[in-house]
Amino acid sequence: AKESHEVPPTAHCAPKQMVFYVGHGPLGASGILVTKTLGRPAAPKQWFHMEKPPGGHLLGLPLEDYHIVSPTVERNAYARLIEHVFQGERRLFVGTASLLQSWHVWDGALKAPLEPLLYGSGDEAHLQFRYAGGRLRFAQETSQEPETVTIDPLQPFEALSEPMYARLHGGRLVAGDTQTVVRTLAEHILKSAKRVVHQRQREFHIALSGGTSPMKLLEYLSSAHISPQFPWHATHVWMVDERCVPTWDNRSNFKMIAETLLPHVPLPFLNVHPMPAPRCDAAAADQYAQEMARLMGERLDFVILGVGTDGHTASLFPGEKSLEERHQTVLPSQAPADTPATQRLTLSFASINNAREIAVLLVGKSKRDVVAKLKDTEMGKGPVHEMPIFGVRPTEGMLSWYTDTDAYGAGRA
Repeated sequence: AKESHEVPPTAHCAPKQMVFYVGHGPLGASGILVTKTLGRPAAPKQWFHMEKPPGGHLLGLPLEDYHIVSPTVERNAYARLIEHVFQGERRLFVGTASLLQSWHVWDGALKAPLEPLLYGSGDEAHLQFRYAGGRLRFAQETSQEPETVTIDPLQPFEALSEPMYARLHGGRLVAGDTQTVVRTLAEHILKSAKRVVHQRQREFHIALSGGTSPMKLLEYLSSAHISPQFPWHATHVWMVDERCVPTWDNRSNFKMIAETLLPHVPLPFLNVHPMPAPRCDAAAADQYAQEMARLMGERLDFVILGVGTDGHTASLFPGEKSLEERHQTVLPSQAPADTPATQRLTLSFASINNAREIAVLLVGKSKRDVVAKLKDTEMGKGPVHEMPIFGVRPTEGMLSWYTDTDAYGAGRA
């Protein structure tokens, strides 16, 4: 709670509020304050009722308008923390999974287009938010609330059969076991495609990545659960990147897409757009960029990205000059010597970040270090030349991170 200066309380109503107070200020000690309109609380063990509080005001009310209970012995919080760490008191700590599962309570307030109040006197002395329906909301309803689900805080993270939602590196985090995460991403793509085709009355343009994680996604998109609902007749499939090998080569990203998705969905032949491999020069990149501009206009509707263990995404690798390109939408690029097929074609950050929606899929323990760095770095402040995934910064679109239990590294205190 924020302390107020000594100001007269409002007289036109009797607030009902409970305040968990952390020391200092007019009270001079930590305590739990309950307005007398709510009745006298029972003091917990080793706490006492402060019958004669000092003068002063808190949240627009004089301290004498509260029932106040305070601990008989004040202890330094950091000293207690270290003590509990050494004693292994795991029950006193909140694990990453539990924290994420509870974060959806706050998500609506964080995304609302309102600034939190600095509590003072008058009408501002009353709390600006309310708790209802398992969510914390501003008392003044605003725009449509973000999509979320209710999660049992006691349910183990590894056992989640429904996704949970939080925030990660400037975007929405969708987490759960691998199958749940892939299913939820497929349903997200379906929802976006239907919105574009049926509501906006135009074709849906999506760029797909290669690799083992996207393969699981393509299998789900072609499943009986998704495919019959998907507007394949009005969908164009583009490539995020390609290795410069023939299309029948097992290293080809298009070969994976052609075998995993195309035989199982009614996608028109002319709506599939492989990159012009095995050519890997500026002319091939320009050819693909011109084709994209001619058929889809300025921006992709949806981009699916993966991330390598070195933090690369698409075929944008650490230390490469392609990371600096801000205008061209398709580029030739160079992969490290120890990777399959070093010559590549790739969408640039200019194209990726201009998309209406970007989804990054991170699956498996090998991605745990990447996710850890994303957790610890603010959007726009990560070293792109060291970890190109930091270069994913949508100009106007929505960014979502889809990560499974192994990649997120949850379950630890």
